[in-house]
Amino acid sequence: MLKKISLKILVIFLFSSCIFGQSAQDVVKKIQNKFESIYNLTADFTQASVIPGSKSSAKNSGKIYFQKENKYRIEFKSMEIISDGVTIWNYNKKAKKVVINNADDESNSFSLKNLIIDYPNQSTASLLGNEKINGQEFTVINLKPKKEESNFEAIKIWSSADGMVRKAEIVDNNRASLIFELSSIDTDRKISSDKFVFKKPAGTEVIDLR
Repeated sequence: MLKKISLKILVIFLFSSCIFGQSAQDVVKKIQNKFESIYNLTADFTQASVIPGSKSSAKNSGKIYFQKENKYRIEFKSMEIISDGVTIWNYNKKAKKVVINNADDESNSFSLKNLIIDYPNQSTASLLGNEKINGQEFTVINLKPKKEESNFEAIKIWSSADGMVRKAEIVDNNRASLIFELSSIDTDRKISSDKFVFKKPAGTEVIDLR
């Protein structure tokens, strides 16, 4: 009887070691290596913002296109955000208005590079465990900035076994959360560089802040 109990304990221990053998830094490195291996990415994109004390949240869904280095295009129903890595265009379709800025000046703009490379390198990472999304298991890590003057309080990242980021939650210094999730991810599709340059529709008002 004692041998059976001991065997069960050993199996549990070995199984646990397989699950928790990787460190948070191992997961971060896997995520960063995966990102470095990707040149083009397209995916469906959902985004939700939650403000403390508010019972409702703002939600959007659309399509995202990404290409190195830090070029992206996010298409929502009512707006588009486009960057060629140097310039960023925020286009309001309903108002027919585009705001142009330097990408470096948009500290709060969307950036996969910031999320996957810069922020983890500025943070202390910890493992939160595993979580299933639509039947697929993901590892969840939490990032806490090392410096108090950082523009975020915490970031949670959900990654697959191969290091692909599927979901992230960014909490800013006001405790407001921005949650985004990728689905139907395709890294094999070629994307023309023209996709990352804004083509102004006739009658569009231009506000150039560069």
